[in-house]
Amino acid sequence: MRYIDAAREKQAYCVLVSSIALRSCPQTEQMRDSDSGVSFPAYREEMRKLAQREQILFVDMGLETAEHVRALNEEELAQIYRDEAHLLDCGAQIFAEKFIAALRKAPLAPGKEILIKL
Repeated sequence: MRYIDAAREKQAYCVLVSSIALRSCPQTEQMRDSDSGVSFPAYREEMRKLAQREQILFVDMGLETAEHVRALNEEELAQIYRDEAHLLDCGAQIFAEKFIAALRKAPLAPGKEILIKL
């Protein structure tokens, strides 16, 4: 809440973004939802609730990236992840594009033009 309050004081537009999907492997299995593949599902759900309660935008990068990751084979995953959690430049570019696409389809309030131009 401290960050949200500080942003509001500065008249900034708040956006909460869930964690990206971890690479699918045995080491990350316990940190992912078995159905959706989303990493840190409890954290994601609390963030979603906070965004709803505070009426701020929530971008679900966990879901956006989990869908992408689940469609890849091991060789393709190795091209975007450095390890189980960290992206290579190529992966960062792909996920950044997914973030911009999610912003473009999100129901934005005032400031939409500024966000989209980023």
